[in-house]
Amino acid sequence: MQTETQKRKVNDRLYPTPRQAEALGILLRSHQQIYNAALEERVSAWKRARQSISYANQCASLTEIRRDLPEWAEANCSSQQMTPRTASSATFALNSAL
Repeated sequence: MQTETQKRKVNDRLYPTPRQAEALGILLRSHQQIYNAALEERVSAWKRARQSISYANQCASLTEIRRDLPEWAEANCSSQQMTPRTASSATFALNSAL
């Protein structure tokens, strides 16, 4: 007899201290900047030369930025790499719709 997998929604609430709230705000802004830059890079490359930018290329660029600008290296690299992946998915969905 097979058992069905049940999906459960879990909501976690954060109650950050003022210092933690400030750090979370800085982290959010950095991810917003990464996302916007990744999307802009993809859009401009396509408009200019009909060239696609891969997720791997954007991760390599992010690695260079983290090496050259120490303030960008403060955040977790894995979480920063997920942001261009999201931009990649958004671009793919947009192109599929067209």
